[in-house]
Amino acid sequence: MAYTRQRLYARYPFAASGEILTGSGAGMRSAVTNISYGGCRLLTQTQLPLGAAITLKIQTATEQFEAAAKVVHSTPSDAGLMFGDIPAPSLFVLRKWIDAATAQKPPTEGP
Repeated sequence: MAYTRQRLYARYPFAASGEILTGSGAGMRSAVTNISYGGCRLLTQTQLPLGAAITLKIQTATEQFEAAAKVVHSTPSDAGLMFGDIPAPSLFVLRKWIDAATAQKPPTEGP
């Protein structure tokens, strides 16, 4: 029997600017392509180390989100992040974004 990993949270299409901050304080710009309560997918220019603990900042024209995250998927062009502790103000923003996304389109199953 093959093992398949099932997601805990549905992912929704989303477009925003992202910034990945490493433990050293170095920052890397990215684009967020989908989002969920558990994490998000980013387009990146370099491969991130699996398991790396980072801080993620996401910004739209009107709101910003910041949370700790862990790299759970990585290729040279994209990364999947799992959110850690999300501060209350950022959780409020995340809920707002997901509520807006659920009103527009059904969740996606792919990367």
